[in-house]
Amino acid sequence: MDDTIVSRDTIRQRGADAFDQGRGINDHHMNPGAPAIDDWQQGWRDRRATVHARKLVKFAMECPP
Repeated sequence: MDDTIVSRDTIRQRGADAFDQGRGINDHHMNPGAPAIDDWQQGWRDRRATVHARKLVKFAMECPP
């Protein structure tokens, strides 16, 4: 068994990367109930929010006053 410790920031980044790859919020491939799922999903949600905000700003900049 691999005893490597992975930081919570790394898990969140993996969730963000999964969003960028088009994977769903539950596509983490972890065992059900794994403590890291919350961090992974938070990274996924944060990336989704960032992408959405960028789209809103772009839309606002393109719309005439």
